[in-house]
Amino acid sequence: GDASTSIEVLEMVEPEPDSRAFKEQTLKKDIANAIVQNRLNAMIQRGNAPFTNASIGSRIYLNHFYYAEISAGSSPENWEKSLSVIEQELRKALEFGFTSYEFERVKRDYLNKLETAVQKASTRDTRDLVRQLIRTINNDRVFKSPQQLKDLYVPMLENLTLDKIHEAFKESWD
Repeated sequence: GDASTSIEVLEMVEPEPDSRAFKEQTLKKDIANAIVQNRLNAMIQRGNAPFTNASIGSRIYLNHFYYAEISAGSSPENWEKSLSVIEQELRKALEFGFTSYEFERVKRDYLNKLETAVQKASTRDTRDLVRQLIRTINNDRVFKSPQQLKDLYVPMLENLTLDKIHEAFKESWD
């Protein structure tokens, strides 16, 4: 079987109402995570990673727990090397932040996703929609259509800077 290694932070947070500021903060963290994810994927593709898969993410769980995690799966004999590499990648991102090239790539992906969702809006699966609605209500969030999401996030994305993303990422891992 595979070995799994991870570095995590978990903290209690006050439930926060759904707001523009909340969405923007989440977006900044998502963008930062996507950049680190791209770095991890590139290492795997180049074949110079001690792990076979790796992921990074952060989210609020049950409205009260803020959770950030970077993890890797590897063969059992590579778990220490894997832990060392994900720790270095995390430290590098925290210390030096990201490049404009990395940011532009992730921003483009994000904009494409928003656009694709708008184009596919009329063909969405009802069961998926119901699940999304339930999840949104359970998390005390406002449900939005793909067009509303695009209208909300495009200006936010245009206003993001490398510094703002780096700050949000550092906050994730306080």
